[in-house]
Amino acid sequence: MKLFRRIPFFIFVMPVTVKAGHSSVVTSSTTASIPNAENNTILWQANTINALGQITQSTLGSSLHRVSGYDTYHLPSQIQLKDGNTVIDHVDYSFNPATGNLTLRNDISNSRNEFFGYDALNRLDTLRLNSGAFNRMTYYPGVLAHTILDGMKWVQTDTLKDILELIMG
Repeated sequence: MKLFRRIPFFIFVMPVTVKAGHSSVVTSSTTASIPNAENNTILWQANTINALGQITQSTLGSSLHRVSGYDTYHLPSQIQLKDGNTVIDHVDYSFNPATGNLTLRNDISNSRNEFFGYDALNRLDTLRLNSGAFNRMTYYPGVLAHTILDGMKWVQTDTLKDILELIMG
């Protein structure tokens, strides 16, 4: 068994009493886990890891299980969250294998289909939710992004002065 450096706990996936502080990440040849620092129960555990080191099955708390699938290019294709045999959340993904860009995210549990398009520089330029209108993003020289989503315009810049001017008017 290998013991890695201690990591802080900030986010918890279920109601559990954990003192602010650190715990250890423990790994063996097939699993990794994060125990509760107070009572040593498992908060998260990798149950199955494929040959590429991708987690294919994990446990959250005591009863929730995440099952992840990958396509032939080793990009995520599906994530399911289960409580026993009951599927709580199911999301399918589709990526362009040549660019690695996400092209489709189908959230089956919440009836949301999201379609993504990219320009020649692989920048996100189109977003469509379900069968709604295409939302487009246009890029201009000297500006990181000029976006129009649902009729709302905003400009993203990289200087604090410009950001403050946008906020303060």
